[in-house]
Amino acid sequence: MFQKKYYCLVAGLPDLMVGEKKKGLTSLQFKLELANQLNKTDYRLLEIYYRQTDNKNLLNLLLKKNHEHDMLGNYPTDYLQAQIACPTTIEPYMKRFLHEIKKEKPDEPAIRYETRLLKLFYLFISESGNQFLKQWFRFDQIARNIFASVNSFKYQYNLADQLIMSSTDRNLHQEFMRFKIRHNVFEEESDCFAQIIQVAGSDLSALEKEKEIDKIRWAYLDEITVFHYFSIEKILSFVVKLNMVDRWRDLEADQGKAFFNQLIKELECGYSFREEFDLTPKR
Repeated sequence: MFQKKYYCLVAGLPDLMVGEKKKGLTSLQFKLELANQLNKTDYRLLEIYYRQTDNKNLLNLLLKKNHEHDMLGNYPTDYLQAQIACPTTIEPYMKRFLHEIKKEKPDEPAIRYETRLLKLFYLFISESGNQFLKQWFRFDQIARNIFASVNSFKYQYNLADQLIMSSTDRNLHQEFMRFKIRHNVFEEESDCFAQIIQVAGSDLSALEKEKEIDKIRWAYLDEITVFHYFSIEKILSFVVKLNMVDRWRDLEADQGKAFFNQLIKELECGYSFREEFDLTPKR
């Protein structure tokens, strides 16, 4: 199947990043820009990526957390409220989730709602047909489980409520239940997981751990897009990295600036046209 190449969009990312009155491009601004740049099929992949934000907004309403609605989600608040009352046109995995929880006790712990929705979400992603999304969210799932496993032994809470396992993860499930996770179990998945295990078990503060994990996430994105140049996979990778930049702008200005500068450097060095893609007329 023919895959569209976004030569001009990717080549223009450096200018786009440092625009917006020099404050730097935000994820929301970029999402709005992509609505005009991507074809229908590829924009659908972007929507699938941001289903994780829809999950967050849905749980916010269900559990009455009173958090601000995240505008990066695809669904507005009034639509989600209507679907909670009567699930009809919402994404099928979310519809299934809403139907299932209506049959359960209203005092079910929040973590179980979150874990159940994530399990359905990861299953939905695994059937998405896009290799980048499947790899990225598989990475996210395993990283979450590593932290859940390490923290459950450290803080003595029920691991069963925290693990987000797929039907094919029986061997991994046994591994997560061990007091110490073995690094070599994940060698076929990625070398990054050994680093995540090390960070999760370290004495770093929660914020420092998150910082180190995002550096590993960044490296993993480079790993899975190394042979993608102007495809939707490269753009989705940029979207994920820009999300990280935005988050750290809020959490810690210096780290946000560091990630931003790293992204700018990558754009200037890594996303430049290779000779075979140079659109400049030859003399």
